[in-house]
Amino acid sequence: MQRGQESPDPVKIRTLPVQVAAHLTRRIVSGEIEDGRAPSELDISQEFGVSRVVARETLKILASLDIV
Repeated sequence: MQRGQESPDPVKIRTLPVQVAAHLTRRIVSGEIEDGRAPSELDISQEFGVSRVVARETLKILASLDIV
């Protein structure tokens, strides 16, 4: 990078649990999923094709945001 040029914006990395949590949050807010009713770990892993570890982390994120 040459002197005087601005550095590019940092890359925002979103982990898989964060991506799944964001998708589920949009569905809950839109009313597609009943508010306060969390999908199960197994439901998440099957619907999104992710491991149960990812599904578990997704549920932790949603719980920390008081979404479920």
